[in-house]
Order: sequence, then structure tokens, then C-alpha cells
Amino acid sequence: MAYFALPAIELPRYRFDYGSRLDAILPVDAPGVSASASLILPVSYRRRDGGSQTEVQTTVEVVQGLPLSLLGLFGGGADARQRAHGTLALFVQALQSMERRNPLAVLAASADRRRYRRGECAAENLYIACQCLVGPLGLDALGGASATDPVLYRSVRRALERLQRMARNDAPASALRSLTPALSYFNGRIYDAGVYTPLDDACRMRSLALQRLRVAPGGESRYLQWIAMSLRSLEQQGIAHAQIGVDPDQVAAANAVVAAYNGVRQTAYKLLVRVAPGAGPGGLAEQLRARVLPVFQDPGLSEAIGIDLRGCGVGDYRVWLDFLAAQSTSLSQCFGAAADARALQLCNRIACADGAGLAADNRSAIGYAMAYAPRLPDAGFYAAYADRISAALAPGRADIAPLGVFDTLFGATTLSIDGLILRRYEAGSERSRGLVAEAGRRDTMALCQALDRPLPAAAVSLPPASTPQSAYATLTAAQFPFGFRLGQACHYRGYVGARYPLLAFDTRLDEGAPACIGQSGSVRPGYVDTDALQALGDRLAFTGLQALEPAQIDALMDLVRGSDSLADLLSQGQNVLQPMLAAALAPIGPALSSDQGYAAFAALVEAMVGDSALRSLWFDALARALNLFINWRAYLLASGGQGATHADVQDAFLRTVLLLAYALVPLDAGAGAQSQVGAQLQQLVGAVAAAYWQTSVGPLAANTDARTSTVAIAGYKAPASAVTVTRNAAPA
Repeated sequence: MAYFALPAIELPRYRFDYGSRLDAILPVDAPGVSASASLILPVSYRRRDGGSQTEVQTTVEVVQGLPLSLLGLFGGGADARQRAHGTLALFVQALQSMERRNPLAVLAASADRRRYRRGECAAENLYIACQCLVGPLGLDALGGASATDPVLYRSVRRALERLQRMARNDAPASALRSLTPALSYFNGRIYDAGVYTPLDDACRMRSLALQRLRVAPGGESRYLQWIAMSLRSLEQQGIAHAQIGVDPDQVAAANAVVAAYNGVRQTAYKLLVRVAPGAGPGGLAEQLRARVLPVFQDPGLSEAIGIDLRGCGVGDYRVWLDFLAAQSTSLSQCFGAAADARALQLCNRIACADGAGLAADNRSAIGYAMAYAPRLPDAGFYAAYADRISAALAPGRADIAPLGVFDTLFGATTLSIDGLILRRYEAGSERSRGLVAEAGRRDTMALCQALDRPLPAAAVSLPPASTPQSAYATLTAAQFPFGFRLGQACHYRGYVGARYPLLAFDTRLDEGAPACIGQSGSVRPGYVDTDALQALGDRLAFTGLQALEPAQIDALMDLVRGSDSLADLLSQGQNVLQPMLAAALAPIGPALSSDQGYAAFAALVEAMVGDSALRSLWFDALARALNLFINWRAYLLASGGQGATHADVQDAFLRTVLLLAYALVPLDAGAGAQSQVGAQLQQLVGAVAAAYWQTSVGPLAANTDARTSTVAIAGYKAPASAVTVTRNAAPA
């Protein structure tokens, strides 16, 4: 029947994050989340400073009770005074970044103002914050100041620092206390990704704040503490295995802390070197040669196991593939099955649509005005803008009440200059979603074109008179220790998985996930619209009959016709069905138990069929269960940086189980059969994630986490219907 109600499922912790980002792990603020125990790590490494190297030997400490957030890092503790100090310190860091290099000022001085400047949305958010603060700080003369004027940011910073000094001297500091909620609100719009803040902008602001922290007196120890706090945050979320993207200049410090942390806590955190085509001089080839290759040639940087490449065009993909081929001999020395290898494979993660959603016509409102208005914004424009900001603040309040100011500015009103209506980046807008989807499709198909091209003859050794193979066939051959995974991949999954069976995917299933995966925020605990659920399931893991090969369909039909009962089919047909499962799971098969896999397959089929003698139902159940195994790539989950994106891999785990359960409905009405479904699905997802790690990286971590949560799922499988998700449900 279409209605189903799975008894409470006991979900263990999902222990993997296949795509995080060091800059984005810690949240700005996480009330109630602190280090559960003290941690001391001895750390040593060589720090590069220009052309010289400095030996760093220190002890990194994360004390019990320290908030695992940026406020905890900059404030130093959990009490109200330290939280206020951290809030103010973070905001001051943002002001200092605008004094030194304001993206809006750079844009105004540029000859090409139609090109989006990284950071301009966060810069506009900070400008709005300053306009909200000038009145309470007694800086009324700066109301309506230009967004490019460093005096505005310097004056606000100095006024806040003056209030902070008064508080330290126990002088009246009520003004600072009244400002703290507003500063906290604006920190979230500057350092976190959100509706009006792209993830790239948030990470840029985080990176600048951390760089200034690092160069301050005693800053290196605090910088290392930030890394340790990030890892502690991962562990307390239940994640014991993670692949974390880091910039090349972060590798040495991050490697030292990660290695020490793994040794003390028995975790398996690994680093991927982030590379963005066009981000440096010399193009991608020079970045790979000068900044990435030395990481793998340095035996001291053993926690770095791969490359995190931002999606790009065919030309850059070819440069990267040529690099792998040309350096294959060197790279084979530190990857593979040898005892001293860093990992079984050099992980190549391609972040499709990373940084997408922004364009010349989808950016900050001020940037749009600079790009398309006949003249640069003048004093009249900024005076009118400031008036709009003032009007957007909650009326009748003596203190600052910024909640909703961005929605009022950019959602409820229209801004214009000289008759030009200004457009503003909004993460969930149709324009932003379209840009992300377009970038995802473009990045994916460009990669396919690059993989299909044969590598240059000089880059590979081929037998005489042999036919050149594609780059994919060459680089995935057994003698090359390379693994490939599409990060955030969501477009053309069926095509890519069938054409390149050794490519894996990782998936973000959180409320802030890229729009290309179908606004997965609609798949959240509470209730779920079935139309959204079906569309998302089809996009991420299509389970229709068309996904099976004709030979598989014929074999299933023969089994159904030749069996007297379902029990006979599953028993006598095991020699036919088990090889099908093995073929579906071939890339990760060596780490999976074939008998356990078949037992799970049989249990799911029985849950769908029950006591029915209808053979068409047998066939349908066999096909749907087989498709769950074919789509194993969809069960590798990633956060994208849990703090900045407000992501939770454990929530994504629940969403994955929900998607798979919905794909299996209708189920046998018996409670016993339905209780098997939830248990088998969560075990399947966890087993696949573990097997992929074991076949691409190496042994699993010894770190354990016995925590579980219970959830009940019920719904009606039909268009325009709903599925309910109840957390902390009573056990069945």
C-alpha cells in the first residue's frame, strides 16, 4: 500500500565527511557546544616565511569547556564577558580587513567593474552593519558615507575599541553591552554562508581574520589551537574520518596538528590541497608544479593525501590530468599499497559548481550599481541607501534591532539608481539556483570531455603500436595510484556513473546545499513534500527500471518465472543475484562482505513483497533493491564546511535513509517487515561509506562513538503528499 510507517529506527553516527573545508568547520557561535575534555597536542613543523623556514615546536591545548566556535577562539571562554569579547574581536577583524583591502573600493577603481570581486557581498553586509552602528556610536556624520571610504570602517572600529577599553576599566559599558547582540548578528552575516552571503565570501573573511590572528604576538599558537578546535568539533559531531580541504599555505601547520590529533585521538583526518584555476600567476600548471607537487614530495606532510580542484573548463582539466600522468612515477612513491604509503590512492576531488551562484548580474547591490549604472554611486546614492537601512531597522527600539534588516532591504523593497533597478545575490533566488545548476552541468561535462581525450604520448609510456587510451582509462589503470571523486556532483550522475564506473561522488544533503541538488532544505526533519523528495531522489540516485541493463532485466525475469516462492527465488537464485551485487559494488567490493550484502538485499526484497504471490511484485522488488546497490556512490556524504554552512552530516545521514526508504515504498504492511527496512538501509549506507574509505585511503580509525538517535518515518507515497520525520521517537 502507498501508506507506510517505519517503526523507530536507531541510527548510529555516520562516521565520515568526504568534503569539508578547514576554514569553514567552526561555526561563528555555537551556544552550549564546547570541548568535552581537555586536549594537549605536541606539535612540530617547519613554517615557511618568505624564502626562509622557521622550526616551530609547541604544545597546543584545547581546554575542557572551551566553546568550539570562532567566538571561543577569539574570546577565550564561555562566560558572558568572554563571549562579548569574542563577538567584538571578530567584528573588529572584519573592519580591519575593509581598511586594508575593501573589495568594493577595488571594484570601483577597476577597469572591468562587471567582473564580480570575491568578497563584495560580505563587504556590503559589513557596510550595512556600519550604517546601523554609526548612530549608537555617536558617529552621525558618517551616516551615508561611501562604502569605499576607509574612514567609515576606521571610525567605527576605534569607537568600538574605545568602548572595550572602558569595559576593561570597569567604567560604564552599557553601550557596549547593548551593541553586542547586533554585532553577533552581523558577524553571522559576514563569517557564515547564508541567504545574502556566498560561502566563498564567508571563507575569505574567515581567512583574513585568521591570518591577522596568526601574525599577532603569540598568534602562531592560537592559529594551531584553531586547527585543533576544528578537529575537536568534527570528533564531537561523531566524525572520525574526514577529507579536509586546505590552501597550500595552510598545509604545513594543518598537517602537524592533524598528525598529532590522529595519534592522540585515533581518528583518521586527512588533508586535500585546494586548487582554484586562475587564482595565481602562471595558471593551473604553475600552481600544480610549484605549490601542490612539493606537498607530496615532502615526506613530513604525510596527512596530505589528495587534491581538491575547483570545477573548471576543459583546458584546465587537461592541464591537471597531464600533470598527474607526468608525475605518476613520483607520486607512486607515496601512494599505493606499500607500508609507508600515505594512502592507497591520491584522492582527486573535483568540486563541481564550487563558488558558483555569483555573476556580473548577481552580486552585491553596490557592485551591481558600479557595474551597470552610467556613473559610480555618489553621495546622493549612499545617503539614500543609508536612509533605506535606517528604515529597515525595527522602529521604536532604543537599542539596535537588526533582525530582518537584510530581508527588508533586499526582499521587501527595490533599490535603484538613475532608474536602474539593482539586483542582489540571494542564495535561494531563481537566478542563483540557475547559475549553480549551469555551472554544475558545465563543470561535469567539461570533465567528461577531458577524461575522454588521450593523454599526450610524452606523458605516458605505451607499448609499441598500441592504440592510445582515454585519460580516464589510463589514469585509473592498476599501475596508477589515482582515485577520482566529483564533489557536490548532482548533474548527469547516471551518465557519469555508467561511463566512468571508477569515479565516485560525494553529496551535500543539508539545508545550505548547492541549489543544483534540488534545494535539499525541503528535505528536513519534520515533514517533507513528496514531490520534492521524488525529484531529489531521481537526481541523486535514480532507481527506475531503466537504470538496469537489459541482461540484468532478463536474468531477473527468468528467476521470477522459474521460482515457486520468493524464498525459493532468494535461495536458489543467489548464484545469479550475488554476482549482480558484486558487479554493482565492484570499486569498493574488496572491503565489503558479499554474504552480508546479499543478506541485506534479501531482507529488503522480503520487506517489499511480504506474503504476496504476485510475481510482478517480486520482479519490481528485485529491481528496486538492486538499484540501491548500483547507486552506492550517493551514500558518500560531505558537509562543505559544517560551521560556515550550518551543515550536519548526521542530518544528511538521516535524509539519505529517508530518500532510500521512499524509493522502496510500497512495503509489506507488517510491522516486522517494515522494521527491517530502516535497519538495513542505515547499515548499507554506513557500510558503503566505510568500504570506500578502506579501498581509497586505508584502514578505518580505531576511534569509536556509541551514540545513537532514534527516528520514525511515515508517509503516503503519491504526488502532492507528505512524509513525516519524527526525531527521538520511542523505540519500536
